[in-house]
Amino acid sequence: MKVLLFARDPGGANAVVPLAPCLAERGHQVLLYGKDAALKQYLAYGQAGLDLAAAASEMSVDSYAGFLKRLAPDFLITATGSDDFAEKLLWQAAERLAIPSFAILDHWFNYGIRFSPYKLVEQELYEQDKRHPFLPSRILVMDDEVRAAMIQEGFAPERILVSGQPHFDSLRQQAKRFAAEDNRQYRSRLGIAETDFLLCFISENITEPDKGDDLGQYYWGYTERSVFSELMDALQTTAAGSGRKVHVVVKPHPNETFDAYSDLIAAKTGGLVSASIDKAVHPVKLCQAVDLVCGMSSMVLVEAVILGLPVLSVQIGLRRDNPFILDKKGVVRSILQRRELQDRMTGYLTGMSLEPAKFGVPTGAAERIIKWMEEWR
Repeated sequence: MKVLLFARDPGGANAVVPLAPCLAERGHQVLLYGKDAALKQYLAYGQAGLDLAAAASEMSVDSYAGFLKRLAPDFLITATGSDDFAEKLLWQAAERLAIPSFAILDHWFNYGIRFSPYKLVEQELYEQDKRHPFLPSRILVMDDEVRAAMIQEGFAPERILVSGQPHFDSLRQQAKRFAAEDNRQYRSRLGIAETDFLLCFISENITEPDKGDDLGQYYWGYTERSVFSELMDALQTTAAGSGRKVHVVVKPHPNETFDAYSDLIAAKTGGLVSASIDKAVHPVKLCQAVDLVCGMSSMVLVEAVILGLPVLSVQIGLRRDNPFILDKKGVVRSILQRRELQDRMTGYLTGMSLEPAKFGVPTGAAERIIKWMEEWR
């Protein structure tokens, strides 16, 4: 079979690209396409993708139908985008040409909006209008919990299959690429001594410049800027009390175009607390090199827990149901209050053990997905 793979977001690329070598090993012809951040993410897996934007003249059903007609794939497998409609329009184009399609969810939240007329930043509009006009032949999800939630949200049960997530199968293999010596060298390049406390902050692209820092305008009640500020304030207080040096490495989201951190780093560092931004470092390498992985609800936090690394979710200001899947499952409780964050950081800086949480995920996702594709009628 000729199989077209596509993703636009980095998380979606992680879910889709592990299928490429598995499909090739089974004798299928693979057409790996991507767009924007996904193309760079493919390279992290040693795979080079082709740019959909260069192959299709415009983002429309007609243009994508022409693209699919030229390539004539037997099957389409995509990710599920957030603020781009490429996947949605590809599903519609494939349906027009009677090409079956699978879409793989890469995250445990914000799934309904990925099949709606809205972008991820329009979550409030989606909550008022939960329509799902963009649908692939089947939606592949991580577990039974997501399937049940999607059915409750109005998706047809027969359209949703529980596959697991291909990226999780390859995660531990990625981790083996970075030896303990790599971690030591990374700390050394930052000038971090063994006794210093090193943590990373995994960003999410929430801030919109036109809304500024008015948190009342944001759906979740916080932004990456506000949470980072809370973290830095807590670190300043606790570092001064413990006398221990602290360094924070900010890992921007690959889709971020707005510099959310340079001004905050200038304002919030000094004394025993320093910070830097590292766009280039592989997230798995970064998470293994630090003492603590911090963030809000990013999938990178889930990946760190799967790898047995200590994680802290900070969502001070949250005014909705918690989107962090590990909090929902009772595995890692999010920090929601300033005092709690300060107490926790005080504990870490004065020797409290950083115990990793335990979270098991299904394996064999890639093989399962390919089997369903091969059995499709």
